[in-house]
Order: sequence, then C-alpha cells, then structure tokens
Amino acid sequence: ALKVVHRVLRHDRRHEMNLILGYLETLEADLPDESHQRIRTVTNMGERLLRRADKARSLEQLLHDGFERPNSAVELGPVIESTLVGSRQRFPDAELTVEAFPDCEVIANDLLERVLESVIENAVIHNDDSPRVEISIEENPTTVDIDVADDGPGIPDEYKHQVFGREEEDDLHHGDGFSLYFVDCVIDLYRGSIAVADNEWGGATFEIRLQKP
Repeated sequence: ALKVVHRVLRHDRRHEMNLILGYLETLEADLPDESHQRIRTVTNMGERLLRRADKARSLEQLLHDGFERPNSAVELGPVIESTLVGSRQRFPDAELTVEAFPDCEVIANDLLERVLESVIENAVIHNDDSPRVEISIEENPTTVDIDVADDGPGIPDEYKHQVFGREEEDDLHHGDGFSLYFVDCVIDLYRGSIAVADNEWGGATFEIRLQKP
C-alpha cells in the first residue's frame, strides 16, 4: 500500500510540475523580453525538480533490487558522447570538453550516463560565470579513471568529505541536496569510487574510478 501511495504522489507531482512549466512557457510568450530571463530561471528550477524526482525513483529502485540486478561491461565512449550532447543542450553557455580517451569498457549499467550528467550539472550550477568543464579519462590495468574538472569556486577542505552525504549528519554541501548522493550510491553499486579534489583552475575535480570487466 505504501508503494502505491508513493507512486501516486510521484505521478501527481510530475503532472502538476509539467503543468506549471507549460504555463511558464505561455507566460514567457506574453511578457516583454526583459522578463524572459526571470521566467527561464524559474523554468530551470522546475526542470531540476523533475530531474531530481527521476533520480529519486532510480535510487529507490536501486535500493530495492540493485544488488540483484547484475552489472555488465559498458562501452565508455558512446556514454561519454551521449552525455556531452545532452549536457551541451541543457547548458549552452557552458564550455564542455573531453580529452582524447582510450577505447575501453567499464563495469556499470544504464545509469552511468545519468551519473555523469549529474556531476556535470553540479559543476555548472555552482559557477556564476561562464562555466568550463573538462572530462579526462585514463585507463589503468584493472580500472578506468574519469575526472570531471570545473573552474568554479572549488570546495573548501572541511566540506570535501560531506558533499556526498555519506553520513547521516552530512549537510550535502556544494550539492543540490540530492544529485551527488545519487551519484555516490550508483558508483558504489558498480564497486567503484568517487572523490573530490582541488585543481589548477581553482575549481573542483570529481575523480571517478570504475572497474574494468
């Protein structure tokens, strides 16, 4: 019964948010140009709420049957390319680049693209200037390292251990309150790891390590 209640609530929330986004689109067309940026700001917040709901549903499914759902060998190249295409469409003002990388496979599943999108999103939304995000990949004998570096304000050392919400008392600093927790849970399911470090731009680098098949 509780699952039914949760499903109905999720459906109602998504339906109502889609209605709100539809009204905002209509309102934007009726208002003068100087109001469009404020409309887009509210629209982006609504779209983030919908994406967060999707991540919550995915995480709930992971917690329910994730360890019974086997991972598999995933070709990394197409996932990176698809992630960049989607992220560039969502964040046209951001400079998103990827260094040349080896043709390799990692142990993952169909949530890997959403994981990478979430890390990129976190980098972009915490940068008030024109965000720069660079992805680099290094293949090791048994693992593959994926680094996502940004030129944002960085993360203070005292918050680096809190950003993923691994402990109950953590405040999910520098995150949107959920995305990085989602990322950490999924990567843990892959038997991988993620950490955050400073970089030469003064921003943060999220260091993801995944196992090879």
